Amino acid sequence: MVNARIGLWVGLRGVNITLAGNPVHQLNETINYNEMFSWQSRIQYDMDYHEGLERGLPSPVLYVAEKFNSNSPCSLYQQYCLSTYYSSAIMWAAFCSWILSNVLFCMPFLVYGIYMLFGTAMCIIVSLISFATIRQSQECNIHFGSTVLQTRFGLSFWMSFATGILFSLFPVILRII
Repeated sequence: MVNARIGLWVGLRGVNITLAGNPVHQLNETINYNEMFSWQSRIQYDMDYHEGLERGLPSPVLYVAEKFNSNSPCSLYQQYCLSTYYSSAIMWAAFCSWILSNVLFCMPFLVYGIYMLFGTAMCIIVSLISFATIRQSQECNIHFGSTVLQTRFGLSFWMSFATGILFSLFPVILRII
């Protein structure tokens, strides 16, 4: 038994699981693991998981990774992989829309630049809604003894949300002006 903190970060390309000891050096060992499990494909995630088994990763890291395994009854892999796939695609559409709005702002078509900026905002917000709806689905709790691993939205989510709100207000203000 060691005193450690485990973290779970779900991104658009995979899941990152961190295990850090409190303190880092315990029992003549450094407890500081940061493992990335990619879900570009089902096979890739399973390969990353099996490589972790072969390397002898600590059981808390493997326990959390197992919940996202394609063979897990929780089916977190299918839910998160599908959600992040669409979120990523819509976010790329937002980027293209933003580039196009910048080009239109440099031309005498300012109204169309304003519309494209609003389109950028809508793409960002729809992307975040696509990612956030996964939390409304039935969750498979990750238990460690009597405690449950709590998940919440990270800084990137809230910064993207603020950008989407700002980009939706800015065109309205420009249109009024």
